[in-house]
Amino acid sequence: MREVLFFADLNAEFDNIINNALSLISPLTGNLAAGGNDITGLDELAFDDAAAIPSVAGRLRRNGVTLGWIGTSGTLLRLASTNVDSQAILGLQNDAQLWQVYTDTDDDFVIRDSTGATTRVSITTAGVLTYTGSVTLGAGGTIIPAAVSGTPAQHALYRENVVKGWARITVAGGVPALTDSFNVSSITDTGIGTVTVTWDRDFANDDYVCVCSVTTPFLGAVGGASSHLVGSNRVISMNPADPPTAVDPEEYHVIAIGDQ
Repeated sequence: MREVLFFADLNAEFDNIINNALSLISPLTGNLAAGGNDITGLDELAFDDAAAIPSVAGRLRRNGVTLGWIGTSGTLLRLASTNVDSQAILGLQNDAQLWQVYTDTDDDFVIRDSTGATTRVSITTAGVLTYTGSVTLGAGGTIIPAAVSGTPAQHALYRENVVKGWARITVAGGVPALTDSFNVSSITDTGIGTVTVTWDRDFANDDYVCVCSVTTPFLGAVGGASSHLVGSNRVISMNPADPPTAVDPEEYHVIAIGDQ
């Protein structure tokens, strides 16, 4: 005949040995059970080295310096005390792909693809983000660069150096048509050799720059101050005669840069 001893039996038999041991350590928040026994009072668990990662979903196992957990989908979560650059590391593995998250010796935050030993993302303590790969924005996604401060950095993207509007206008039989564009709501035929381009999003002021070129042999230009407005700009095509005269080209090409 076998006798099963529960926590209460052990406490009674050995002068509250379980309660005395648990009272030496601070309790966890919530309840913790192991094998049907309440061990809420524990705040530390020790794992023997299993020399292998967990083999069944829902299990936690230690393998050397790595603590592994397998989720129900088969994804393996690893927490290692040392790995890359001798730093603490968190790994997420699905099939053969293993992603590692850690801080390097410079305290930079790093996400690494360990399969190809490639650092994909790093964020320095100064806030500089570096990404290796390509970025695809979903519908409605935008990147809004900051305004330049001081001397522009080499190859940097600022809101001042981004083209804010452009248009390709073709002319057939003296009638201009908006063939392709960005930030252009409409065009208006304002006479022979002249078209007014209306911006979809206006500029902040009339300090922006608008440039027009036309198909050869004609010359492209923009109108004077009276037609250089925050919401529109007039472009002109001229015959390089003496004196020059307005003439319809085959195409107008227009770009605009400035604050919005």
